[in-house]
This record gives sequence, structure tokens and C-alpha cells, in this order.
Amino acid sequence: MQAAHLRPQRKIELCGYDLDAVAVEYDDDAGQFDWRFELGQDLGIYWALPIERNGRLRLAHVDGAAYTVDEPELIADPWICDVPLLEWSGDLKTFGDGVKLVAVQVEATALPAWYRCRIVVRDKDGKESSESFEWRAAPTETDAKRS
Repeated sequence: MQAAHLRPQRKIELCGYDLDAVAVEYDDDAGQFDWRFELGQDLGIYWALPIERNGRLRLAHVDGAAYTVDEPELIADPWICDVPLLEWSGDLKTFGDGVKLVAVQVEATALPAWYRCRIVVRDKDGKESSESFEWRAAPTETDAKRS
């Protein structure tokens, strides 16, 4: 498993946590990508990541800068937050098998609860392809009554 850690150009706070990076992971054996938010609060290190492919985000306390967390602690399920559109492009990361990550877009809203992460990759032959990860909360009866 290899990862690209994309840092925001400016300080961004998301629901009381500092956004340290958006991580895009690549399993070159399976040829599959995944992603997560890497967050900080005081000395704590937190990840907001999908529970499954295109699943809701969960927030977990995974480690500390000055202490160790033996087992990740679930903080929120689901983790819902407004995230402004974040974009990176260029040669962001070349993975071991020659696949290049060339663009990433991430955004989310709390109401309605939704996120999207879109990545663009270029294979070793130069062919570009894109993949999107997206989740939207199911509408509730209350939402339907508002319409």
C-alpha cells in the first residue's frame, strides 16, 4: 500500500479539527485506490475515512504526536462536515508500478450529508482515467416533508 499525502495551501478547520492532508492510497497489487482525511486536534491524530467503498465517513482517533493510541477510537459515525472544494493537480505522486496521480478533488456538505472525492490517474503508457468516490445520506421523512 502506497499513499500520496496532499496538504492544503492554507489552514483549513473542519468541524473543530485542522485538515493536515487528504491521503490517496493505492494498492498496486489490486490496482485499487482509496482515500481519507487526515486531521489534527491538539496533539491528537484523527482520520475521517469511508467505512467501505463509497460508504459514509467515520472519524477515528488513530494516534498522537506525543503519545500512542493502542487501538483506534471511534469518535463519530457518521462524520458529517462542510468541506470546501479542495483541488490538487500536476504530478502529485508516482507509485511503484509507474501509475501517476495527476489530479484530486474533494468536497463535502453537512446538509445534505454528502461527499465526493474524484481522482485522475495516468498509467505508465500515458492513458488517463478517473475514479470517483461518493456517498449521500438517504433522505429522511423530515427531508421529504420539507420538499
